[in-house]
Amino acid sequence: MLKRLRVIVVGLGVLAALAAPAFSQSTLRIGMTAADIPLTTGQPDNGLEGFRFVGYTIYDALVLWDLSKADTLADIRPGLATGWAPVEGDSKTWIFKLRQGVKFHDGSDFDADAVVWNLDKLLNDKSPQFDPKQAAQARPRIPTLSGYKAIDKYTVEFTTRIVNALFPYEMSSVFFSSPKRWEEVGKDWSKFALQPSGTGPFKVDRVVPRERLELSRNTDYWEKARVPKVDKAISPAWSRARRSPTFACARRPISPSTAPGSRNSWVTR
Repeated sequence: MLKRLRVIVVGLGVLAALAAPAFSQSTLRIGMTAADIPLTTGQPDNGLEGFRFVGYTIYDALVLWDLSKADTLADIRPGLATGWAPVEGDSKTWIFKLRQGVKFHDGSDFDADAVVWNLDKLLNDKSPQFDPKQAAQARPRIPTLSGYKAIDKYTVEFTTRIVNALFPYEMSSVFFSSPKRWEEVGKDWSKFALQPSGTGPFKVDRVVPRERLELSRNTDYWEKARVPKVDKAISPAWSRARRSPTFACARRPISPSTAPGSRNSWVTR
């Protein structure tokens, strides 16, 4: 009996040794409820499902939601902007101070020029980077924004049509894509969608339309508390995920307890 027990123990030890490399890299697989991969160029479609899977993962906004607590209502906090305030005596003009040292996934700098470039892609149909698909997603979320310009490398001025105390909240819905990557892929948003570059906690490894999205941890992410705990995240579209029993299907709506960046989310766990 003792001899048999020793054989079993040794056998388990061998299996553990063989299995160890498989666990050296952590991969999370989580199914989307969307039938296709949401728009990956910067402004997601598919509503909050798009924000959850390709918005807050790949990109950042000037203003983020504080999702660190599950027992209180979320409010906004600094993101790619470290602070903002209306100009004294002119409540329709806002000054945003940008976070310094932030890099896009392709290594290029995030700065005021990148902010203006991204707003042009949404609001200026005469700009070469204008994208009707992204504009359709973003414009309804920033209805009062009428003007913007760079003051210096890390300062941007925004103008609204009316006095709007909620303007900073509205800017939490605008994500920022890399101008350099857009140039690299031939100034083609359809090609950019397959090789996206943002500033978010995950980088895109592979996009397979109508099939899956593969992400990897951005170890150089500017906010160390939100660097993902998993090495990779693979998200199949709903049409594919429902055929596989090994995928957990994320069907809950976004909330402070489930959204990327929260204590209970798959991004930080």
